[in-house]
Amino acid sequence: MASDPNNSSIYWCGGRYYNGSNYVMGVAKSTNGGSSWTRYNLTTSTGFAYAITVDPTSSSIVYAGGNGGLFKTTNGGANWSNITGSVSGTIYAISIDPSDPEVVYAGASGGTYKSTNGGSSWNSLGLSSVKAVLIDPDDPNTIYAGTASGVYKSTQGGSNWNQMNDGLDNTNVTSLGIDPTNYLFCGTDGGSMYRWPFGGPGVVEGTITSHPVLSVYPNPMRKVTKVAYQLKRPAQVKISVYDGQGRLVSHLVNGHKQAGFYSCMWNGKDDKGNDLSSGIYFLRFDADGGSSVSKVVITR
Repeated sequence: MASDPNNSSIYWCGGRYYNGSNYVMGVAKSTNGGSSWTRYNLTTSTGFAYAITVDPTSSSIVYAGGNGGLFKTTNGGANWSNITGSVSGTIYAISIDPSDPEVVYAGASGGTYKSTNGGSSWNSLGLSSVKAVLIDPDDPNTIYAGTASGVYKSTQGGSNWNQMNDGLDNTNVTSLGIDPTNYLFCGTDGGSMYRWPFGGPGVVEGTITSHPVLSVYPNPMRKVTKVAYQLKRPAQVKISVYDGQGRLVSHLVNGHKQAGFYSCMWNGKDDKGNDLSSGIYFLRFDADGGSSVSKVVITR
C-alpha cells in the first residue's frame, strides 16, 4: 500500500483480481481516504502487484511492480505502460529519488535496477533477491537494499555496495525503514526486526523475535485503526506503541488473556491523550514468550 505524498486523501494498494478466468495483477486507488476504490488491471495473465509508489512531486505519476512486470501511469491510473525493460524477475520494491523523480530504483528477484529517465530504460546495479530499496532522505546518493543475504549500502547511487550484516541474526531482509538522524530499521522473513544506529558502533541492535502476529487495519490510518490478534493458549499479553526513534508512546494492552480472538482500537494518541503526528510507528506485541513488531503509518 502507498499513500500519495501530494494528497492525504489518495491511497493505492497492489494485489491481484479475479477476471472470470484467472487472478491478474492489478492495483486499486482511493481518492476519499479508503471509503471507495477504483480497480485497474495491469495484466491479462496471472500475476500479483507487490510494490506501488507515487511520485513525490506529482499525484498523476505512479509506479507498480510485481511478478507480471513493472508499470507506470502518468495520468493517475487511467492508462498504464509496461516499462519492465531489462528488469529481471519479480519486482518487490520501487523507490523514487525525492530530489530528482526521474531517478527510480527497483528491487527485484533478479537484482537492483536504476533508471535516470523515469523508467524509460534501466541499468543493473547488481545484488540478487532484493525485497526492499530505500533512499536516504537526507542524501539521495545513499541507497540501502534489503536482500535474502542481508542489508547492503551504497554511497554512490548504487554503483558500489557494502554489506552491513554485523549483528543481523536473520539475513533474509524483506523491509527497510529509516529515521535519518538515528536509525536504519529492517524487518526480516519470520518477523524479526532490527535497527542499526547511525554514528554508533556499526552493529545491528535490538532483535525482536516473532511468534505471535498482529493484524492492523486500516493501515495507513487517519483517526483510528483496529488491532487484532489470536491466542492459542492463555498468556500474558502486552501491546505497546513506539515512535520512529524507539520511544514508547502508548500502552494498548497489558494483562492476562485466555485463548481466543481479541481486538482493540487505537486512536493514534499517546498515553496522555495527545494526537501523535503523521509518521511511522511500531506496535510491539508480546505474548506467550515471543514477540513481534508491526508497522503502522499515521496520516493526518
